[in-house]
Amino acid sequence: MRLLCVSFLALIPFGTWAQKTLSRHPDIKTVQVLLNGEAGRFPVMQMGSDDCVEVSFDHLTHEYERFEYRLVHCDRDWQPDGMPLGDYADYTQESIPIADYAYSFNTTQLYTHYTFNLPSDNLRPLVSGNYRIDIARDGDYEEGLMATACFMMAENAAKVSLNVTDNTEVDWKQTHQQVQLDVDYSPLQPTPFNPKEEITTIVLQNQRWDNARRAILPEQTAGNHMLWTHSRELVFKAGNEYRRFENTTTHHAAMGMESLRWYDPYYHAQLRLAEPRRHYVYDHDQNGLSLVRTIDGYDSDTEADYMYVHFELQMPPLPEGQHVYVQSHWSGDSLTPANELYYNASRGIYERAILLKQGYYDFQYLVTDSPSHPGRTAPVEGDFFQTENQYSVLVYYRNPFDRFDRLIGAGGI
Repeated sequence: MRLLCVSFLALIPFGTWAQKTLSRHPDIKTVQVLLNGEAGRFPVMQMGSDDCVEVSFDHLTHEYERFEYRLVHCDRDWQPDGMPLGDYADYTQESIPIADYAYSFNTTQLYTHYTFNLPSDNLRPLVSGNYRIDIARDGDYEEGLMATACFMMAENAAKVSLNVTDNTEVDWKQTHQQVQLDVDYSPLQPTPFNPKEEITTIVLQNQRWDNARRAILPEQTAGNHMLWTHSRELVFKAGNEYRRFENTTTHHAAMGMESLRWYDPYYHAQLRLAEPRRHYVYDHDQNGLSLVRTIDGYDSDTEADYMYVHFELQMPPLPEGQHVYVQSHWSGDSLTPANELYYNASRGIYERAILLKQGYYDFQYLVTDSPSHPGRTAPVEGDFFQTENQYSVLVYYRNPFDRFDRLIGAGGI
């Protein structure tokens, strides 16, 4: 069995701005942020509501480690804004031990499952905006950073209306989608003096941050409305429906799999050989969702096993400097060496084996010349206007006297 390995050095390259919910250590897997316990939902809590986020991860050992977490408020570009903790949170201590953990049961890969919720008695965010959670071993955030998890808190100070159409530029009509946007900021206080400069929108496709559209000026304003109707900057390549597979049992190959075999010490799930798509493929995908699940036990958090999933893509080698990545929510929606495929010239395929927890997985293949550049769907998945994509909008506000970016509204379709 081919088992592809990669050094963990420089596993997580940072862009100039991005949300990064993912592992930063090879022994930390399946970092998740669930809004109100629901997988796939955009992690945006509404202020004044009973919303909560559950953060969880697995440490690949049964040996107990003391992990702690801290909360960092970030600007709209996901950079720490330098505010003191007491200005954005009610807290009992700055670094909080994770007390809720459980050992895996009846799994070939031993792991310890850690989880905690926010808000809690120990920590409660107070203001809107972007939040990053740093998780570290023994509270050592310089040398012992193990994972980061991101979420947002939104006010109800802006109403977002969103529409998606294939009515784009004529030469793009078959391959792109136009996002039309109306932001009504009439509830916002204080009233913006210069809304075009003080209000910023970020538009995302399927919760991807690599191709997000940021700070696009509105085409027109009408009263307290900012309008984008045929903005060229809000035209997205449509892509195709996500591919998907399930590895919910260790007894037989499931959906999307060619075979399932045991090679000590791991199960290996061989996905069906993929090829570039030249046509639109309709499917009931979930736009990048990953959901931990096993049908062989009662508690998927601790009874779902880990297995190597083998991705294979048959296509000629790309020009020098071009790279192929597996992209999904489980990859942190990031293009990193941890989810890059490598070309096997003897077999004429791109391939990669990735250790994943049992569950349901959507994914797609993206191509780019740099992890800091947006991934392109056209070379492998194709771009087709019929694709059912999910679009989300985040609306930030900061006047000249504010110390942080407020998230005044969020919406999606």
